[in-house]
Amino acid sequence: MKMEEKIRRFIGSDNFFWTLLFLLSFSAFLPSLATKDFFYDDQPLVGHNPVLNGGWSSFSQLFETGYWEAVKGRTASVSEYRPFLMATFFLEEHSFGKNLMEMHALNLGLNFLAGVLLFILLRRRYGALAAKIASLLFVVFTVHLESVFLLVGRSELLSAVFVLASWLCLDSLAQKKHIFWGIFFYVSALLTKESSIMFMPVLFLDDWVSLQRISDFKFRKIIYVFLSLLSSAYLGLRFLILSRPFHGGNPYFTGFFLVKLLTLSVFFWKRYAWPGVSALGICSDFSKPLIPNASLVSWTAWGAFGALVLGLGASFYFLAARRSRGAFWILFPFWFLLPTSHLIIALDTIGAQRFLYLPSAALAVGFGFWVSRYSQKAGVRLLAASLILWQATQSFSQSLNWTTPIGFYSAAAQCNPVSAAAQYSLGVRFFEKGLDAQGLVYMRRAITLNPRYGDIWYDLARLNFDKKDFPRAQLFINKALRLNPNDSDTHILAGEIAMLEGQKKKAVLEFKRAVSLNPRNPLSSQALKWIAELKSKN
Repeated sequence: MKMEEKIRRFIGSDNFFWTLLFLLSFSAFLPSLATKDFFYDDQPLVGHNPVLNGGWSSFSQLFETGYWEAVKGRTASVSEYRPFLMATFFLEEHSFGKNLMEMHALNLGLNFLAGVLLFILLRRRYGALAAKIASLLFVVFTVHLESVFLLVGRSELLSAVFVLASWLCLDSLAQKKHIFWGIFFYVSALLTKESSIMFMPVLFLDDWVSLQRISDFKFRKIIYVFLSLLSSAYLGLRFLILSRPFHGGNPYFTGFFLVKLLTLSVFFWKRYAWPGVSALGICSDFSKPLIPNASLVSWTAWGAFGALVLGLGASFYFLAARRSRGAFWILFPFWFLLPTSHLIIALDTIGAQRFLYLPSAALAVGFGFWVSRYSQKAGVRLLAASLILWQATQSFSQSLNWTTPIGFYSAAAQCNPVSAAAQYSLGVRFFEKGLDAQGLVYMRRAITLNPRYGDIWYDLARLNFDKKDFPRAQLFINKALRLNPNDSDTHILAGEIAMLEGQKKKAVLEFKRAVSLNPRNPLSSQALKWIAELKSKN
């Protein structure tokens, strides 16, 4: 056999596809392995999480407290319950220590696994070529940058893996069902990320377009009953564990419901759809006022809203009347985005592009189906290869900007120059590097953008405390507490100042207040020691 023929056969073989899928899924986000620091949400939730830093006896606390409540206490602004996600970090830390390369490598592995599961699912429906193209594109999407690069983005990766695994086990097109494992993976998805609960309507609609006879649904009833019962039990568990079971931070889209819908429509096309298709416009910070409330007389807003309503309306019609699988995939992203839209309830902070991880599978499926349908036409396969390569190179190049905290927050400040949080966080990182002059520049910008951003005043208080300028530090503490009276770190710092100035009663009161607000705060144990020392001196 000639060498050229061998090469052609290898390229067309399954071994070549699996190798290519593995290499693309890892290489696209390879720079993440060079990350040396915890930053963004990785810092509090993974790097400084008191539950993760405790011994094996603290493992059960992962199931007894909320995702953010473990580090912020009962005053956490976002109420989430993700014990399976946190268990992966706990097991990593107690097996390998805080090894950032190993942690990021697991994220890369989950991205590859999600691509594998998506391929198997799609091959049953559209054949090998469509499934290959879709899964190759899926694992390199630049809009997945936040999900794959950030450690806390693992919530998206892991929940997607569990949802796809459950789907495969319960799939009506499978020759053999694995109901137990399907239910197990569904429960695992729920305990990893809240929006996984939307898999239930997705599975039902998938059955609707897949099964030829209505009578076939009779054999699926037991699955729907089990999923419904487990979903209800999960919601009940949230009520038992979380102080505020349905609270997702400050809503991004405010005002009348119509204004909210118009603004949401503009946001969807500009910040979700366009970056997903083009790999451009990737941003990790959508803090207000980057996207202002839409005007009721804005033709752009009404056009975005009209296009969204027309697309969804037509899709629902073709799904109901003709059982269109194309309509199913057009609607697919919106089921998983609905819980974070704040239109019904608030389950998460709105706007992050990491929410697109599983929903973006619809884009990959659509492109894979189009390529398989027109694969015999000249240039179609070349176009497919070019698009996959474009997304992969954009993912790699933009990953390079995120390997350091300063690089990450510089990119955030560049894509959202009106974000006080981005300016503030960049300033903090310059302070940590000992570059106080540069840090103050960004702190002042943050104050100008949002003088009510409480963390700014706390860090300025800490900066002056370290310089032993206690009167000025107390001034900033007072401002921080007026904005956020329930921040335990600020009360501890106020107690430290009072203790050093000989105000024992005030110090004890501040320390007690801090411990009551967040007993799991790593500084709370030190505050309790100071309380005991101060009382022993009386």
